[in-house]
Amino acid sequence: MKTQDELKIGCYINARQAFGKSVLKGILDWKKERIHCRVMNYAQMEGLDLFQPHGIIAQLGDERSHPFAKAQTIPLVNVSSALPHIPFPTVTADNEAVGAAGAAHLMNNGVKRLAFARYPWTHYSELRERGFTTEVARRGGELCPGLLMPREKEPQNPKGHPFTDSQMVWVQSLPAKCGVMTDCEGLGSALIACAVELGRHVPDDIAVIAADHEYWLSELSDPPLSCVPLPGRVVGWRAAELLASILEGAAPPTEPILIPPGKLMVRQSSEVLQVPDEHVREAMRFIRAHPGQNLGVPEVVRVSGVSRRSLEMKFRVHLNRTIREVIEGAHLKEALRLLEETTLPMEEVSDAAGFANVQRMAQLVKATSGLTPLSYRKQRRDG
Repeated sequence: MKTQDELKIGCYINARQAFGKSVLKGILDWKKERIHCRVMNYAQMEGLDLFQPHGIIAQLGDERSHPFAKAQTIPLVNVSSALPHIPFPTVTADNEAVGAAGAAHLMNNGVKRLAFARYPWTHYSELRERGFTTEVARRGGELCPGLLMPREKEPQNPKGHPFTDSQMVWVQSLPAKCGVMTDCEGLGSALIACAVELGRHVPDDIAVIAADHEYWLSELSDPPLSCVPLPGRVVGWRAAELLASILEGAAPPTEPILIPPGKLMVRQSSEVLQVPDEHVREAMRFIRAHPGQNLGVPEVVRVSGVSRRSLEMKFRVHLNRTIREVIEGAHLKEALRLLEETTLPMEEVSDAAGFANVQRMAQLVKATSGLTPLSYRKQRRDG
């Protein structure tokens, strides 16, 4: 087609999932830089006939969509790795790198024993497990037996728990101080709930990180779930860019274009405390569990089980910081997260992060990043 003609891109993307949403965002961001370009997304591939696009970007996640896709006489770019051997040009996440990133994070936190849990449905789950186990072996870690969820649906838990019997049996079998990665946030959240029910501390006894990043699932886990985000926005942009180049006469690539994962979203579920003193660990757990509360030193001392003087000395010895500095560090981390992930006004960020006032938050953000809170937000979002 001529470059000056209106370009019509038809999409078949699952907009109910975090990855699909971010892929569509990437396509739409690419579209903004084009003149005379239209993009439409359809829930069924058959609906694309109505739009009569010049090319298609499709998330080919199951065999049912393949007959229609193969019947197309127009270029099609796939953005999924749910199935192996997809016979179309593909731009997708580097899922082996996703698994490797999870393993590296856990092992960098001092975890030596590791295990992977996944569902059996998709090829990308196998790739994530492969990347995870390869990285564990490369770093000399101990690989524990993993969890492959049953293909048949398990009976509903009679107690109404958000986990299944097979998950409970597996979590019970894990050794102490084990790191677990799951192929998705839902499974990660369920395993955290299971560990807590069994009286196993997360993250010091079992640390958990998941692939992908469905924000509400991650934040509503208790404790909040660390994630390796998929690069959906970049996948969408590159897929649209590739489709346009094919439509303009370029040869399609013979190998998939793999995009590395995004920056890790580190939350409490994987922040293992490498501190030998139990009183310090107890105080740190309390601080980390209340990042948005304006905690006072006396509250932290109370849960530690020792006197204020003793705890201050222990913090100096083991952390080289005062209790107040550790509390403010937790507030700062929460403030930086809120600046990145929300559009809350500065006063609300300060309050939600546990600061007594916005001025103190701004001082710490500036001292840490060299930027004002507003500049930090802009830089992180533009980056």
